[in-house]
Amino acid sequence: TAQCPEGKLDIAVVETGRTVAGKREWKVTVTNICFCTQSNLVLNCPDFSTAEAIDYAVFRQVDHGHCLVRGGEPIHGDETVTFKYAADRQTRFSYSSSTISCS
Repeated sequence: TAQCPEGKLDIAVVETGRTVAGKREWKVTVTNICFCTQSNLVLNCPDFSTAEAIDYAVFRQVDHGHCLVRGGEPIHGDETVTFKYAADRQTRFSYSSSTISCS
């Protein structure tokens, strides 16, 4: 919608300095930078893999290259979802799709 263009997210990935199962740990912070609520948020997550368990309610791969954030539940404006994963290299996350609701 005009109030909230698709992909109005901030996705930050930082290395934590820890290792898990011999892999570098990364912290991902996804922030909805729109005042509208986004649900069914799917990110592109090419070649995503993790040696660290992630709560599926927070983040999970739904098919090769696509990951669902917070199980599709709403993420309100300025709300943040955070998770950590462990891998040899950083995944390049980007917006794929979401359902936008402005009230």
